[in-house]
Amino acid sequence: MKKSHEEIELLRKWLTFAKENLLFARAGIKEEFSPFHTICFLCQGSAEKYIKAYLIFKGWQLKKTHDLVELVATACKYDKDFSELFPDAENLNEYITE
Repeated sequence: MKKSHEEIELLRKWLTFAKENLLFARAGIKEEFSPFHTICFLCQGSAEKYIKAYLIFKGWQLKKTHDLVELVATACKYDKDFSELFPDAENLNEYITE
């Protein structure tokens, strides 16, 4: 399925935001005082954005949710291997900011 220029740009933005979150989390973990909760928050955000980019690529309509379990369940409809992420999704969901 060929993607339009707008769809490609949307995917690029989601992947860029996801990478930025992950880079900051990785940098934070190297500090003498690692801000654990902030690092987990950034990891949750990164995972959310990467999964949303995958889902958008598959044709999913963007939905406002931060629930990784819900997103992983949706991703499993396209690829059952995502089911391996349920335990991590549950753990990272604890760091969602309402």
